[in-house]
Amino acid sequence: MNEKIKKDDLRVLKTIAETLNRSHELKGMLQSVLSELLHVTGLRTGWIFLVHDEKPHYTFMASHDLPPALSWGNYEPMCKGSCYCLSNYWAGKLDKPVNIIECKRLRNAEMYDWGAIPMPLLTMQQSPYLMVKNGLVF
Repeated sequence: MNEKIKKDDLRVLKTIAETLNRSHELKGMLQSVLSELLHVTGLRTGWIFLVHDEKPHYTFMASHDLPPALSWGNYEPMCKGSCYCLSNYWAGKLDKPVNIIECKRLRNAEMYDWGAIPMPLLTMQQSPYLMVKNGLVF
């Protein structure tokens, strides 16, 4: 494995561990971890769902820099309905790293004209996304 990749991975893990150690409540902790994770990885936008064992139940827990198309109505597009990530998770199809996945929430925002979506998000299916198992998807 490339030394730079190893160092970057360790830097990300160190940042997450430090953020977790400073946190006392789940929602605030997830918000802080997401912000720090996006910062150290150079990504701009992200969100976290807490996935419950019984599908289709989940809780939208944290976000960073969501466009208005996904944050209107107190984040209604993020709090209602299912998406490809969650459906694949519940179907047991996300058991290894995935580099390409289409986003149903972004597709819906575009289809229903909920507002502008920045170009990097429109092409997100060409970029890797991060997922942490044990009920957290982001």
